[in-house]
Amino acid sequence: MSKLSIIVLSEDEHLLDLKRSTFASILQVENTIQVIGLPGAGKSVDSYYTQGLFGPQLLETIKWLQTDGSDAIIIDHIRDPLLSAARQVSGIPVLGIGQTAFRLTCLLADNYSVITTSTGNSLAVEHNTQEYQLSKKLVSTHSLEMPVTPNGLDQLNETFLLAAIAALEKNGAHALIVDSGGLAGIASMIQQELSARGIQIPVIDPTQAAIKLAEILVNMELSHSKRSYPYPPSLEVPGYTFAKPIVCEEIAGKFELIAEIEVIVPSSEKDVDMVMEKVYSTYCSPGVKVTAVNLDKGPYSIESEYDDALAAPQIYEKIIKAEEAGKDAVLIDCMFDVGLLGGREIANILFLGPGITSMQIGSILSDKISVITVLNQSIPEIERQICRYDLVDHSSPVRAVELHVLEVREESYTERLIDEFINETVQAIEEDNAHFIIPGCTGMVGLQKRVSAAAERYEVPVLDQNMILVKVCEMFLSLGLTHSKKSYPHLDK
Repeated sequence: MSKLSIIVLSEDEHLLDLKRSTFASILQVENTIQVIGLPGAGKSVDSYYTQGLFGPQLLETIKWLQTDGSDAIIIDHIRDPLLSAARQVSGIPVLGIGQTAFRLTCLLADNYSVITTSTGNSLAVEHNTQEYQLSKKLVSTHSLEMPVTPNGLDQLNETFLLAAIAALEKNGAHALIVDSGGLAGIASMIQQELSARGIQIPVIDPTQAAIKLAEILVNMELSHSKRSYPYPPSLEVPGYTFAKPIVCEEIAGKFELIAEIEVIVPSSEKDVDMVMEKVYSTYCSPGVKVTAVNLDKGPYSIESEYDDALAAPQIYEKIIKAEEAGKDAVLIDCMFDVGLLGGREIANILFLGPGITSMQIGSILSDKISVITVLNQSIPEIERQICRYDLVDHSSPVRAVELHVLEVREESYTERLIDEFINETVQAIEEDNAHFIIPGCTGMVGLQKRVSAAAERYEVPVLDQNMILVKVCEMFLSLGLTHSKKSYPHLDK
């Protein structure tokens, strides 16, 4: 059970209470959430001036929430006000809904548009996009110039929908991020209306996305890298006095996910599907069932793009069969994301790979990711992946433990794998300035727990690449999202 705290930049208690109910509707039943209002924030924050006025109060609230039993904190504003400073003063995860939505959208689409409620917020989105190194992904912003309130919801829905259509038709958007102020239903309404017109794209509510990601981080005991966001020399605030935050009553989550996920293991090794099915099943929420299948022929492991090419046709066949069998999502068990692009062209259900997932999550939580793969000969392929995902400026050099995938799976090589991985991790941090470590092979099952202590000495997180794949898949299913058919146009199978 985890407790999330979400800071709403408002002192309007009616709005705070409304959001409290909305947030509980998408929160897992075992978790709780409390909504925090900021005294003096007024009813809207849409400029750097107003953002600056309440900055000290926001940071003091972040510090206080860590002593109040919170497991993660969300700043509920598309501007991500003072996100870096908030992470510097926090030892628990702090998410900005803007950065979260931008990066998660990159998992599903090649580009996106953001619809906000004011010109000031649109400008902040554009500035933040530059800071997050996502300028190539943002094709447009659209400002409604109207407050997001429960009153006049029909007019609000219509205005959002018109902006969404303009983003698609005039700007060529492949996905939409809708700053609806956390009000229920606006993003899903747009997605349904577009779907009725034959347009299959993800429409993301940034607050909902941040809540679901916060649940994942707490569950995985994962947080932002203190190498990227080090503690300030002093946390004292001489001369300041702060008003008490507005604390709404804690409320339990009401959401339960029921889903079936197929994992494709791109290997013809006997019984490897049964092994990996057990692995992935341990990460699932109670209502989620995982099955795994392997290849009927072809490579025993994926260590080159030649192997990718041999495996791809069978992967496509497995995707088609999974969709016909009524599966809700398909995952590929390979950090090279074998068959991801072609598979998304034929799949109408969510198809996700661990490489792109791990790298984008790492880029939310740090400034510099480092992938440590199996073989030196595999490094160029990982580097091409990083280029394809537009993460070159967010990555340090790729490293390798110089073990084959089949050796990584063998228990007799476990100690050597751990030693080599720790050695490469330390070098990545000390020599390459890595801030976040990603194991570069899904066969490195459970490695994160065995090597984290070495990285924690430098305050650098190590990701569990298998677990994050399952949890992000569950998140997208919970939000009703799949990959964009604008980015991956449908092909007849």
